[in-house]
Amino acid sequence: MSTIEQEQEARAELKVQLERFESHDSNGLARDEELGIAYSFVESVPYFERIFALINEVRELDTEGIPKNLIVVLKNNVEKAANLFDIVLNFDAKMDGNPAQARDQLVGEIPTMYEEIYGPIKNVLGYSSNDSEFLSNRTKQADIALKELNDARAAVQTLKGKIETDTEEILKSMREAAGKTGVSKHSTNFASEAGHHETTAKWWMGGTIALGGLALLFAAFNAWISKWVNNFLFPDLSAAPNIEETIQVGLTKFLIFSILIFGMTWAAKNYRAHRHNFVVNKHRQNALTTFETFASATEDEETTNAVLLRTTDAIFGHTSSGYSSGESEKVGGAQIMEIVRNSTKSG
Repeated sequence: MSTIEQEQEARAELKVQLERFESHDSNGLARDEELGIAYSFVESVPYFERIFALINEVRELDTEGIPKNLIVVLKNNVEKAANLFDIVLNFDAKMDGNPAQARDQLVGEIPTMYEEIYGPIKNVLGYSSNDSEFLSNRTKQADIALKELNDARAAVQTLKGKIETDTEEILKSMREAAGKTGVSKHSTNFASEAGHHETTAKWWMGGTIALGGLALLFAAFNAWISKWVNNFLFPDLSAAPNIEETIQVGLTKFLIFSILIFGMTWAAKNYRAHRHNFVVNKHRQNALTTFETFASATEDEETTNAVLLRTTDAIFGHTSSGYSSGESEKVGGAQIMEIVRNSTKSG
């Protein structure tokens, strides 16, 4: 297990090897001016440039946090490249032996050397790059997630406001619909009651006329027809009247006539009662129907309340129909409240 001090020593050694490249460049390593084309390393310049690029990547690498064994790998391979460059720079065309063969052998070793150092260096660079890239990706993902969260929160707030607005509008529409439905329903109820009383009143009016006609016929029959029948069909009865029979016949006629008169009077009262109820319910129906029209025609709350009070008075207050005896115009409770309210405001 390596210590922090050992890691620092490895970094220092790597730095020393990297500094060996500061005085070199790919064109200088070609040495075409010194050695001539035949002995120069011009054909190896592309590999020199690749090695320099690889070394620059190592130089830019932040080795903090990299284990000692990986730093040593970097140092050893950088040192191999530096030693290769030293051999190229120290090559002498006037050397003993066969300089051309030595030069060709060196040119052949340069690509092999590049391949040997490329893999280990790239592995370490990739390891470090993966860590940095992983952290960068995580940071980007966190930023994206945070942005999405903020966008979602803003969308939820917008949706919440829209839902609240829509809910208020729906509730308002439901109240209005419920009010209109209630008005329509109660108006229909009053219309149904008015129709029932109107029909019943017609029947009682017919009964009143019929009973009145029977009473008139019965009276006429007793005044003229009965006398004619007694004189012509029963001449013996025209003798001195029998008081007992006369009383019996008179009481019978009086009883029958009284029943007819009572029935006619009772039928007339029922007619007036049903006619009164017809007028009252019709008035209530009209009040509810016109209330919806007047209330919808204005946005003034005071006007709507005034119309509502008058409608309430028309429904629950006393309504004069002309068919009920002893009727008098009365000021309803709702009308009194309206008068008091107006007086208070003006005062």
